[in-house]
Amino acid sequence: MTDENPTGSDAGASITDRLERYLAAEDSPAPEPKPEAQAAEDAPETQAADNPEKPEEDAPEKESQPQLTTAELAKILDIDESALDVDADGKISIKTKIDGKDGAAKFADLLKTHQIQGHAENRAREVAQREAALQARSQEVEQQFQQKLSHADQLTTLAAQELLAEFQSIDWKALDQHPDQGAVAALKLKFQERNAKIQQAQQGINAHRWQLNQQAQAQQQARIQAEAAKLPTLIPEWKDQATAAKESAELIDWGRKSGYSDDELKSLSNSSALHVATVRKAMLFDKLQQSKAVVENKVRLAPKIVKPGQAPTDGAADKLRALKANVTKNGGKNGTLEAFLIAAGKV
Repeated sequence: MTDENPTGSDAGASITDRLERYLAAEDSPAPEPKPEAQAAEDAPETQAADNPEKPEEDAPEKESQPQLTTAELAKILDIDESALDVDADGKISIKTKIDGKDGAAKFADLLKTHQIQGHAENRAREVAQREAALQARSQEVEQQFQQKLSHADQLTTLAAQELLAEFQSIDWKALDQHPDQGAVAALKLKFQERNAKIQQAQQGINAHRWQLNQQAQAQQQARIQAEAAKLPTLIPEWKDQATAAKESAELIDWGRKSGYSDDELKSLSNSSALHVATVRKAMLFDKLQQSKAVVENKVRLAPKIVKPGQAPTDGAADKLRALKANVTKNGGKNGTLEAFLIAAGKV
């Protein structure tokens, strides 16, 4: 067997040594070549491992959620704080009292109630307009009848005056000496009969007038009672008699201070329920304007309502901490250092 020419590290080694080393190398599996597709897929992973993703320096900071107390909300809504309540989920409700019983209503319920009340007021206004038209027609007919009665009264008065003048124009003393006393008696009887007819006509006119006045008073009283029965519907607070009496007195006092005369206030008490409800709204609005404090308008991002006594989150402190963390993260780039110094009051 011819020896192979030794090269490199095999120089000087025997054939046996070189054969053993060759056989040892054949026993070790050679590394499989990696497919090009697999190598391409592994490349991004290696690059990602070598270059970890850096956080975005200009990412917007997460704003802290502001909070409102019930006192602040009551001030914005211009209502008493005791009327508000908050459940565990932060949802608000309005405390109510109906027929002396406590309850609670959501804003959606209040909106629905307001719409129903508005519908009731519109219906009441339509009914009041129809009743006013009927009443106007009735008054027109009554006025025409009154005019006819007045004309009949004038005619009876004129007839009575003419009869009296004709009676006085006769010399009754001379007729006492008249030989035909039967004719004189017949003449007197005719005057008496004519006078009786005139008096009967006058009594009929007076009876019609008295009847019309009685009917007018009864209709007026019935109308006042009907309008009074509508008031609790238009003004639910007046279902409580104590509240109705109290606000009625306040309404009269407010009317006097506003320039209403006593006759006008008296006619107000006899007017329609809708008129009374409208004047009451004017009174409440006037009082609200006088006692209303100036409330500063503030724009809030998703305010959360908290119960009294619960410590609200300090939004300014949270913002300052967020700015500081951002400076630490990006080394104060992109103006974050300046923003932090300004917020901290350093500059």
